[in-house]
Amino acid sequence: MSASSNNSRPLTISIIGAGIGGLTAAVALRRNDKELQMKLLAYDPIQAAQQFYQERFGGVN
Repeated sequence: MSASSNNSRPLTISIIGAGIGGLTAAVALRRNDKELQMKLLAYDPIQAAQQFYQERFGGVN
């Protein structure tokens, strides 16, 4: 069964990780006009909190 022929909703693809594989996948998908989201993994909880604050509130004081 074809997955996309009967689906009228646009497909948004999430890529988790911005290593070489994630970036390569993002470039390939964008070249084919796919909508995507990039998500980064932060191992440091302070870095994760700062990234969340920047994305949510537009900066760090």
